[in-house]
Amino acid sequence: MNKQILNVLETIRNENNFEPTISQHSIIEKISYFIDTYGSSASIKRLFLKKKIGVYLHGPAGRGKTVIMNAFSNLLTRKISNFFHFNEFIFRLQKLDMSDEKKFFKKLKENNIVHLDQKFIFIDELEINNIADIIILKKFISTIEKKKIKIFFTSNFSPKNLYSNNHHKKKITEIIDIFNKKFEILKLDTKLDYRIKNSSFSSFIFDNTKKNNNKNMNALKKKLTNAKIGILKNIKRPGHTFKLKKFYGELLECEFEDICGSNLNFKDYLFLMESINFIFIKNVPMLNKEINDKLKRFIHLIDAIYEKKKILSISTIVKFDKIYLKTHNNLNFKRTHSRLSEILSMKYILENAPKKNQFLYLDDING
Repeated sequence: MNKQILNVLETIRNENNFEPTISQHSIIEKISYFIDTYGSSASIKRLFLKKKIGVYLHGPAGRGKTVIMNAFSNLLTRKISNFFHFNEFIFRLQKLDMSDEKKFFKKLKENNIVHLDQKFIFIDELEINNIADIIILKKFISTIEKKKIKIFFTSNFSPKNLYSNNHHKKKITEIIDIFNKKFEILKLDTKLDYRIKNSSFSSFIFDNTKKNNNKNMNALKKKLTNAKIGILKNIKRPGHTFKLKKFYGELLECEFEDICGSNLNFKDYLFLMESINFIFIKNVPMLNKEINDKLKRFIHLIDAIYEKKKILSISTIVKFDKIYLKTHNNLNFKRTHSRLSEILSMKYILENAPKKNQFLYLDDING
């Protein structure tokens, strides 16, 4: 077993506190082989993978795809690799001029998407929702391929299931063909969702009774902050300004309608997470296709919380296990459900809460 594989396994054990399964171990070996191949002068290895420009890793939510790719990216260092969540990545690309390939690559460097000595780029949670994403992605892959930078994607979907809309069939087929012909397609085939397995729900969930929800959530809030009155803040990031009402120091308390009912996107949520450690979301309703826009924002919000390792508390109008019913929906919620299970676990809270809040292990908050 080579040193790179051992380092990745050790990183996963130390930083994520779980032992990789046989399936995960196999994926790690294959990715390591691919990376070593392109860093090696061995002609046989180069010949074996000479037409492959990257790796496409897919499988159900919660199986450790992000953990594995993150471990590789961190070990390769920022000097030769970059790591992006797909929503942030596509948001950046949408703003760039793609009409000329040289200018496009120059803009990629100016926006810190690629840099001078880069050899690898990792793009996590690929999920295509519209035809514009396909056009942008094709242009990016074509440009990066010519610069000899290897691309690693993770997705909950196989290439053929990336985009379910039957319109624009030619463009859909083109991107599927690119993935199938130019990428090593790897499937993480394990039935165990490690997030749900490791989840022991904390007392940061308040469900079903609005009066008690608000009372108990307020009690938790008082334990976390000395601020008695929430203040309104203008949140300014390049290209957008928005307001939220109740900041208590490093804690934001907001109604579901305020945080998911206004014109916010993944970039806004990521930017917001930089200024807080805790977010309390009150009165989450049943999430169904009648409120699809709010549901999409909720999915992006949970992704941002997870990526930045912030602490979440939610109160729900319905029972927590009923906030999303597949029979009432047409959006994929598997990743969000898996991430919620981890974020709302006591294990996650203990690992990610600021040290000054060590009292959080006490299970008497609702008492």
